[in-house]
Amino acid sequence: FAALQDECQAKTVNTDNFWKMLVGVIHALCQLGAWEAIRGMAEWVKHVLGVLPPWINAAEAQAKGSFEKACEEYIKALDFIQSSDESSTANQPSVIEFIVNRVCECYMSVGEWKEVEAWHSRVSAHHRDQEQVAYQYKDPSNGSPYRLHYDINQIRALSSFESCDYSTARECLEALSEGRRDPEVLPLWDPAQLLGTSQVLLLKAATLQTAQQDGSGSDETGSVTSEGDYGSRSCVQRWLKLSSAYAESPMRVGCLEWPLRIPPCHALQMQATAALKAMSHVRSRHSQPGSSGLLHHSLPAKSLNPSFQTSNIWGEVLRVSTFLGPTNVSSSSSPSQPNALSSLLLEMFRLARIQGNLRQANRLLKRHILELTSSPVPYREDLNLLELVDEMENSSKVPVLDKLRVMRELAKLQSCHGQLPEGVSLMVSSLVEYCRSRNELDPLAGGTATTTSAVVKGGPLGSGCELVSRSLLMLVKWFQMDVRLISSVWASEGSTKHQLETLLDVEYRCRRNNQGLYNTLGASSIDGSGTQDNKTLSPSSSSSELFKPDDSVARFDKHECGMGQLLHLATIQCPELAKAWWQLANWCYRIGRKNLEALSATGSAELLPHEKETVGKILGELAQEHQPAIEGVLGKIHFAETSEDDLKKEQQHMDMSEYSNSVRGQLLSLCPALESPSVRDRVDSLLSVWQGVRVRMFMHYQLTARAYFIFLKLSGSEQQAAATGQ
Repeated sequence: FAALQDECQAKTVNTDNFWKMLVGVIHALCQLGAWEAIRGMAEWVKHVLGVLPPWINAAEAQAKGSFEKACEEYIKALDFIQSSDESSTANQPSVIEFIVNRVCECYMSVGEWKEVEAWHSRVSAHHRDQEQVAYQYKDPSNGSPYRLHYDINQIRALSSFESCDYSTARECLEALSEGRRDPEVLPLWDPAQLLGTSQVLLLKAATLQTAQQDGSGSDETGSVTSEGDYGSRSCVQRWLKLSSAYAESPMRVGCLEWPLRIPPCHALQMQATAALKAMSHVRSRHSQPGSSGLLHHSLPAKSLNPSFQTSNIWGEVLRVSTFLGPTNVSSSSSPSQPNALSSLLLEMFRLARIQGNLRQANRLLKRHILELTSSPVPYREDLNLLELVDEMENSSKVPVLDKLRVMRELAKLQSCHGQLPEGVSLMVSSLVEYCRSRNELDPLAGGTATTTSAVVKGGPLGSGCELVSRSLLMLVKWFQMDVRLISSVWASEGSTKHQLETLLDVEYRCRRNNQGLYNTLGASSIDGSGTQDNKTLSPSSSSSELFKPDDSVARFDKHECGMGQLLHLATIQCPELAKAWWQLANWCYRIGRKNLEALSATGSAELLPHEKETVGKILGELAQEHQPAIEGVLGKIHFAETSEDDLKKEQQHMDMSEYSNSVRGQLLSLCPALESPSVRDRVDSLLSVWQGVRVRMFMHYQLTARAYFIFLKLSGSEQQAAATGQ
């Protein structure tokens, strides 16, 4: 970058040297995954040149891991360059060479091998045309910039190896080796060249081992009869040794620096080489195949982080793991291997979906379903995803939890494709089906209540509870993204509405069973106030009004309260999920704030029908003519008329007893008959109604504080567990 700045100060931009250095900087940032730095470089180039080259945006997408989007942007940029004049500043040989190689690289990262071959053919045709023009005009300087750094035989070998066609992969590797020097004496210093050579040697060793295990090309003694180095058994050991050495060299250099710089691709190559070395055919032809530790070390313990992971590295893990899988399964020494491979496919699917590689995500989900169902049908590109899903749902071999997990990921994939209504319908239906398969004592089925103390202590919960809770949170997120979507769901009479009402009915039954926010055990210790009365949070007093649109001062739509019920159901299903409590607290605060604004505008709240009935029973025939005025007094909340700050000042100077005395005085002034000693207890009954109205008005704020405290305690427990390594 300093050299680019020197070129800018010398006013020598738009030269071949400037573009070569710019391409080199962008390429280095791509390899580091520094998309923020690429965006900064784009702003600098736009400031220097006055225009932004479109291929820099494609490089930013590649650095983020969005390889499919990067391919589209690169191809658009190349088409623009080809359509521009030869004298244009965009038509630089270094830029063209960079673009054609990055497109090939992106296609290979997501495993789109047909597209790689088609791109290779297109670039090769352009290269031949350019070379023919240069030869015709006898101008060597006018050579073709369409030079690919990837051999077509290497591409076909990787494609065949990934599709488990090892014989074809071996033939492609033999064609790749022709005309090349022995890699043992080839001087290499470029880490990328070292990695490529290590991968080729690993593929050679793997395909030869497969040929030996299948008995192809070997005589009765077990020795390979084909001629040349490729056919000798000793070559397998030599290739694995060289592959490990080439992968280890850049890691040794990285370990000399601090902090350590260990290239993940080279580390993976060493691990894959060690896995193949551990196979018994290399050590002894008479031993049985042993299990490899590749998956045990490579599989992520948690979900792959799209900020630090990309699909190309895990594609290599999947390629080698698929090769090792059949060998390990046949030995019965690793019975969990199919589950491990299925888990890897699912994690890679999530990573591809988040990074926007939707075609790759579609392929990975198909393979994941085939692994779950143990289908004898091999993977093909033309397999229909929805048919595979139907087959999985009808299969008794697949656990119910795995079915829910697949349906949840499929719904997310549909939303990424812009099919949000279909994704919502699929998510709701899968949740209802999963609920029906649960036993009656499950919290989601309205059984035994989960205590608040258990929430704080963090009792053991199954992964299915967390999965259901996260699915409910995802539903609410989709509804908040498009309010018209949930409005259309409520307005329709389709299956989605009925299934959604089923979930809301489950929440209602759980709420009536003292679950979630209405668990009265230890309520005062949870909210931290020390003065909170547990009765104010009981289902009999406030749960009936929490999710009813007509019971609030501010009128809410039905879908607004429905989203609150789904959030509450998420906390009931998985009380240890801090994210659920956080979102429920946010919802309660938003609703409470709207109520507060409405109360500030009106100054009073209208009593509910059952509250009016209670007032009528208390007054009896004593003061029926004064009942409307008395109801108006009971509905006053005594807010300051200006702002919330004035309200806080007012609350600091007046306690609850002073408020009660003020209301008592207003009631007696309206109805002097209440001063009689024989009916004095009726005033206390009216004050209890007034207190109930106040509780109802501030109910959302009370529950907000309670949910926030639970969230803070759960977050602290998670941080402590992460610090102690538990």
